[in-house]
Amino acid sequence: MKRKGKYWKANSLTQEYQLIEPEKEWIEKVKLLQENINADIIAIDVLETEKGEKVIVEYNDIPGLSGFPEDAKLELASIVKNK
Repeated sequence: MKRKGKYWKANSLTQEYQLIEPEKEWIEKVKLLQENINADIIAIDVLETEKGEKVIVEYNDIPGLSGFPEDAKLELASIVKNK
């Protein structure tokens, strides 16, 4: 998900968001991270500079899901529950 907040922190006072298809490179990196820390679910926070450069700020093994569609939340809950 791509979010913009009132300030630099997008998950605080989120003003707009959109679901996006992640870039293949990011998918591979996140899967590798997930395997290395043995997490059931994981998310990364990425900031994009004005020049379009992307920088990983942190990862979350308990990511916030605000703004995600309800069906995505239910699917994720089902996956975690079955695990």
